[in-house]
Amino acid sequence: MSIDYADLASGAVILAASVLTVFALYRAVEFRRVLVGHVYKDRANWTVVFLLATLFFFIDGQGVLPYLSSDGGVP
Repeated sequence: MSIDYADLASGAVILAASVLTVFALYRAVEFRRVLVGHVYKDRANWTVVFLLATLFFFIDGQGVLPYLSSDGGVP
């Protein structure tokens, strides 16, 4: 039964990290709208791309997408 706590804690950490990543993604999109300089807008765009990739790997790391996960398609 103690292993259930480890799974619960792992899920809570991933959920918290995903929520923070989505919030940072939202803020990067908002910054991109407000910024004036081309260089700063490019940096905001790359931040959005990086955060989307991070969020994708959070989801994929749990084996939700079986064709991309590292478990080799074993259920």
